[in-house]
Amino acid sequence: MCSSDLGQNTFPVSGGGVHFHQFMAACARSERVRTRYVEVLSEAGRRVAIAIREGQGAGTVRTDIDADAVGLMLVALVAGVQGVLEVRFPVEDVIGRAASDLVKMLKPA
Repeated sequence: MCSSDLGQNTFPVSGGGVHFHQFMAACARSERVRTRYVEVLSEAGRRVAIAIREGQGAGTVRTDIDADAVGLMLVALVAGVQGVLEVRFPVEDVIGRAASDLVKMLKPA
């Protein structure tokens, strides 16, 4: 998803958009869908954690943070942003500032 897609209120599921609340309802109804979504989120968290560890090794990310925990937290943050976008919470205006602050928090002193 790119920043121009933020106001579309759809969840990027292959081949087209599904409203996020509909996708969450499908997860609630279907153990198979929920399990797969958890797998996808977990894999995304693992990939983010790998990037964090690479940054830690390069000295561009603090070494006193848990890469796995931060990776999962960032993935959860993205999912939460998708949810609040659907109810038209004005998050678009703060995403850039919040991202800058997050980078500051993760940078070594």
